[in-house]
Amino acid sequence: MNAGDVELISKSILKPSSPTPQTHKTLKLSFFDQLVPPFYVPIIFFYPAPTKTSDAAHISHRLKQSFSHALSLFPALAGKIDPENPAAVQCSDAGARFTETRVHARLSDAIKDPKMENLIKYLPANPHSAIHEDSLLAVQINFFNCGGIALGICSSHQVTDGSSLVSFILSWAEICLRGQGQNRKFPEFDLARHFPPRDPSDPGFSQSIYFKKENLVTKRLVFDREKLAALRRAAAAGKVKVNHPTRVELVSAYIWKNIIEIGRAKNIQLSSAWHVVNLRPRVTSCELENVFGNCIMKKYIYSEGGEPEFRQLVGKMGNGLREIDEEYVLRAGKGGYLDDLSKYFDLVGKGEIETCGFSSWCRFPVYDVDFGWGKPEWVCPASCPEKNFSFMFGAKDGEGIELWSNMRESSYMYLENKFKLLGKEEI
Repeated sequence: MNAGDVELISKSILKPSSPTPQTHKTLKLSFFDQLVPPFYVPIIFFYPAPTKTSDAAHISHRLKQSFSHALSLFPALAGKIDPENPAAVQCSDAGARFTETRVHARLSDAIKDPKMENLIKYLPANPHSAIHEDSLLAVQINFFNCGGIALGICSSHQVTDGSSLVSFILSWAEICLRGQGQNRKFPEFDLARHFPPRDPSDPGFSQSIYFKKENLVTKRLVFDREKLAALRRAAAAGKVKVNHPTRVELVSAYIWKNIIEIGRAKNIQLSSAWHVVNLRPRVTSCELENVFGNCIMKKYIYSEGGEPEFRQLVGKMGNGLREIDEEYVLRAGKGGYLDDLSKYFDLVGKGEIETCGFSSWCRFPVYDVDFGWGKPEWVCPASCPEKNFSFMFGAKDGEGIELWSNMRESSYMYLENKFKLLGKEEI
């Protein structure tokens, strides 16, 4: 084996510790579930070598046992998409894939200067590939020579958004740490009751999962306290006041401005930035806090003509996201969202628009995931599926943002050069 190679130890299918009741054997997918692409949502947790329990066999046993108990609480993750009804999951207790590997390297080397092409090997599946028929959820536990651990998880986007996946992982960790019956909150599987599925022949459905294959690179930029302070100063400059923008709005507007500048070089005058929005806290008339599934939608924000100033884009971003209130969500769930999708993809299809997209996991407590050997040293996504798409993760210090962007090499070089000057010259 060469340094850095990943050696397979075992591969198995783990089933729920108790059978799913007959009354819960079918999970109807919601309207918003129908609109996501059939890819995996991936995440990797890196843990330093445990100080108390360092035996890999013991750790593996604990993880497998608690994993089966967690699957009993989330039966859809141990099921399959119904082949006769793509808008439903058969909670058949088929199980989820669990892989163990040995990494011939030190964990510190893996996270020192992380590159996406190297991180993917710690996952149980290629996140861009079609979902494996044998499971909607797959896990890979990687044991480094130094005793460190990387836990790679892939969950079908057809049944989970980021919030749902993190909820499962937290429950799994809680069971592993404290035992069965100590899980945080029981998930609710009634998203389709609030947002029923629709006829997939409606305009907008096929467009919503369209991805154009291109040669793209995925790289990381770290917005630390100083970089964020520079963005905040720039947003406050001038006569137009931007009221208390969030760090996510600041970073999103900054990337958007650079994408607009790249588009101007191609004489493209219209641009759009979209943000994945978690709908759970935005609807009060129905209980969505613990709902499982894709309780998300994209908000499309547009800018046309000229060279907009950074603070203007910050304002557009904040105002656009604040439009997503209960009335907006309920209208979208009744089909109005398809109109937004059709407008956007018509413009994309005509080549008349430069676009970028964002998904923020900054508020998800990923650094609290403790299986019994401490909290993670580093957590990262492991895939950015679309051109000019960026994942945002909160840094471990709770202040900064780690941004993983997927774009053409030439676009990233432009962005990286501008990023180096952030705080040294006017945005």
